[in-house]
Amino acid sequence: MIKLPNYLGDIVMATPALAVARAACPEARLSVLVRAPLAPVLRLVPWVDEAVAHSAGLGLDPRRHLEMISRLARRREQKIVLLTRSLESALWAALARIPERCGQPAEGRSPLLTRRLPATDLAVDERHHFEQITRDAFGFERPMNRPRLVVDSSLRASLRQRLAAIRHLPDLPLVGIGPSSGGADKRWPAERFSRVIAEIHRRRIGECLLIGAPAERSLLEAVAGAAGAPAPRVLSDLGIPELAALLLLCDVYCGNDSGPTHLASELGVPTLAIYFATDPRRTSHPGEHVTVVGPAWDLPPAPRRAPTLWSARRRRRFARRRAAALAPETVVAAIVGIITGADRRRGLESS
Repeated sequence: MIKLPNYLGDIVMATPALAVARAACPEARLSVLVRAPLAPVLRLVPWVDEAVAHSAGLGLDPRRHLEMISRLARRREQKIVLLTRSLESALWAALARIPERCGQPAEGRSPLLTRRLPATDLAVDERHHFEQITRDAFGFERPMNRPRLVVDSSLRASLRQRLAAIRHLPDLPLVGIGPSSGGADKRWPAERFSRVIAEIHRRRIGECLLIGAPAERSLLEAVAGAAGAPAPRVLSDLGIPELAALLLLCDVYCGNDSGPTHLASELGVPTLAIYFATDPRRTSHPGEHVTVVGPAWDLPPAPRRAPTLWSARRRRRFARRRAAALAPETVVAAIVGIITGADRRRGLESS
């Protein structure tokens, strides 16, 4: 069993680690422990056999924790690899009496682990961080090709039909826009996304589609309303597999440092990732199809421990300064560059 991180972007970055676990134990049943709202992402990862969902934020209610521990104990797992650094996940595994509990010592959980894995440099790429934990846990050193997420073809066909029915300008490239993010300090101001959309439509660079979760509907509609006519369409009622299918239909996806941005980049979609609060060297996809704007080169380094109130305020102040310095014209120019580059590659391939 693998304990996955608690956010969509982190889970996407952990998929190479899951491929390592499968390669290390090809005959074993590979299960993952994951937050219930994010369990559908495993439909994109065919080398995982089962997703065991748990509720987010069990809080201080001992009955809920005991129920989770009981569920794990009944499964009789032989080994668990903790990709998270939380005390809670190690406590569940120990009280469920899973014989082999592998993870990095953190938050005072070292006595709960049967195998204490070497610490990785927190400044390195997060994909490498998760993969190295898994390699250390299984003693697996063989090089591997990066696995690809798999999207059901019927989902893509269904989303293609839905897009055909709602698009204003179907002959132009489709530009997916994701103005939200899990953290408020990672969000580029909504009015700047509106200005980007207005300029893309004015210059007929492409047709924009606002994409988000159901809880983000009001933000998406506010961005759409401020962009002017023709107002971009909004899609916010999709599950994670449907979101993946939609992203594959975009010619470009532009978004903050967020789960959908990581998903788009992992799927190979030409992606423009807006970074100003976090270091793109740690979490942005290394592929050539990903363009990063607003690099966080002047932010203080990520703290090794939970940030103090002072350091958190300092990082937010830096983030606001970086967000203000990123002009909509820079983002529009980057989108144009991605579309132009894609057109040029298609021309070379057809010649």
